[in-house]
Amino acid sequence: MTLVVLGAVLWFLAAVLLRFVGPMGAFDGVGLIALYVLTVPGTFPLILLAQRLAKLGRDQIAIGVTVATATAALLDGLALSQFPTLYGADA
Repeated sequence: MTLVVLGAVLWFLAAVLLRFVGPMGAFDGVGLIALYVLTVPGTFPLILLAQRLAKLGRDQIAIGVTVATATAALLDGLALSQFPTLYGADA
């Protein structure tokens, strides 16, 4: 349950962040490249957070990250189907 809640919270924070950085050009040219490049170092601390909050062993990290990511992906699909302009793009 902890991982599902964590996935939902992280999805919400990411959606809010992307909604606000979109008008700043984060989805165009160099901004898009920077967004993708910063995803890796920005995600690693979240993996450590998931491991700590859910008290996962080293051998459980992959499944834990999968549960949190699946939750976020499900929420993303549901939200985008109902709110196509969620991330600031024109519908």
